[in-house]
Amino acid sequence: MKLVDIRALPDYNELLERTDAPPGSSWGLFGKDDQLGTLNFLSAETRNGAAACIKNGQAFYRHS
Repeated sequence: MKLVDIRALPDYNELLERTDAPPGSSWGLFGKDDQLGTLNFLSAETRNGAAACIKNGQAFYRHS
């Protein structure tokens, strides 16, 4: 995972004006070879907090 200074990232309006990637996308903001994209924003603390919410391991899906 590549560490990125969140203050250096463009806001959504700036993303909409991109010409080097699809407008509005975050493609390439975390480096050319990045595979995680905005998942880079998840910290170990956030993941651990989410894992602590798990009670019985069931997943629920909404089908339309």
